Amino acid sequence: IACEVGSLKSESNALEGLGSVLRSLGRTEEASACHERLLALSREIGLPAGEALAHLGAARVLRDRGDPAAGEPRLRAALALCERIGDPQQTAATRVALGSVFAEVGDEARARESLATGRALADASHAAGPSVLSRCELALLPGGDAQDALREFAEKEARLDAEERRAARLLLWRATGDRAHLAAAKRLLDEALAQVSARDREPMLANVRLHREIAAA
Repeated sequence: IACEVGSLKSESNALEGLGSVLRSLGRTEEASACHERLLALSREIGLPAGEALAHLGAARVLRDRGDPAAGEPRLRAALALCERIGDPQQTAATRVALGSVFAEVGDEARARESLATGRALADASHAAGPSVLSRCELALLPGGDAQDALREFAEKEARLDAEERRAARLLLWRATGDRAHLAAAKRLLDEALAQVSARDREPMLANVRLHREIAAA
């Protein structure tokens, strides 16, 4: 409809949402096409927030494909845009995403710095997802505080979206060894799978990194 009426801003909003949904279903090629179209359109109409979301979405797809390092330039581009437009919540989310990538590739120092910065920004801007996930990721680093992560999760769980809840539960299991968190992550994943068509279940499990990791654990 946005294309039909010529509303480029509405089209950009639809592309961002569609790209996120397609990625969550494991339809990575279609998601990537949405992200790249969103990037081009956002540049055309001067929408830096849309550019940032396109870069962030593209980085998530690259990580899902098993190449987190390739997503670092996209995350850095997203971070620069978020800082330029003064969006503290999206800046916090991007900082946490960067920190998680650094942790995955074994760069502890950069992971700790990015996650701590994201945590501070999230706390200041009341961004529940980045606040919880930054603490969960920090809990996995040497000297991490799992109790701090548990307290933050208990306080803010109701404000997390579905993917954030699944991710937090998996990270808390890794940080504490408490299998109740892993069971909760699996239950949340099963609930998500039950809501999609049979044809989408296999790619949703195979092509989304978080879902693969929950199923493997």
